[in-house]
Amino acid sequence: MREDAIFLHQFIDSYPDWPVEGTTFRDLTRLYQSASALHRVVSTLKGRYIEAGLTHIAAIEARGFIVGGMLAASLNLPLILIRKGDKLAGSPLQQQVEMSYGTRQMQLRRDACSKGSKVVIFDDLVATGGSVIGASTLLKELGAEIHEIATVAEIPDEGCRGLIGSSNISLFSLVAFENR
Repeated sequence: MREDAIFLHQFIDSYPDWPVEGTTFRDLTRLYQSASALHRVVSTLKGRYIEAGLTHIAAIEARGFIVGGMLAASLNLPLILIRKGDKLAGSPLQQQVEMSYGTRQMQLRRDACSKGSKVVIFDDLVATGGSVIGASTLLKELGAEIHEIATVAEIPDEGCRGLIGSSNISLFSLVAFENR
């Protein structure tokens, strides 16, 4: 695990004071541009979940769709798309989520999964935990059990572990950053 973190860290760029002063933006673009880094992420996650008895992988828009889709395909599982904003037609389930910079609406198709589904939620980066908790709320409304939340990178200083832990869900991350 530590070896993965050291390897992947080199593909994540940091931009201090962006988008606001006091915040350091962590950009995973170079990780997605590297076949070896992307393969390492998917391979590590697949190894973690191959024997977990999962029925679905859920991924949060937009960058979460990349690794989430690759992970779902490698495990031969369906992919659940958690959308941000007002993007789904019909009558999707919706959840208003509080973020550090305001609120965001999240959406999910009502036929995404059913009672008894066992799901891992993937997002590329978890900071406050608001998006993944919003996603878990929507999935639980459909009757799903959340096995775990998985991410490439987490920023513990933003409070994600406390929020996610208070929901009795575990968080697995490959890399952790201090916010500063």
